[in-house]
Amino acid sequence: MVLSLIVTFVLLMGLVIAGIQNTASFEVRFLAWSLQMSLTGIIFYASVLGGAIVAVLTLPRMVRLMWKSRSQRRETRDIRQRLESFERPSPPVETSPEE
Repeated sequence: MVLSLIVTFVLLMGLVIAGIQNTASFEVRFLAWSLQMSLTGIIFYASVLGGAIVAVLTLPRMVRLMWKSRSQRRETRDIRQRLESFERPSPPVETSPEE
């Protein structure tokens, strides 16, 4: 977890530095579509789009792991309750004194 935060921070700092240094105007053409904006904006929007794609692609796995974790917690709770019921001391049985 800490490693991923460090890597994310380093990548973000690299994007900020690249954005500050590259303020020139840039034209993007794709098929019939044409867009002219600063290189900083293109880098920013490409990064946001990449992050959104990664989030959408990892969402099903995260949901699946969350469901699995929830079912395992429920199963663990049930097993602990069963174990506690076995560990409870049974009440002493009274026997009549033999005469």
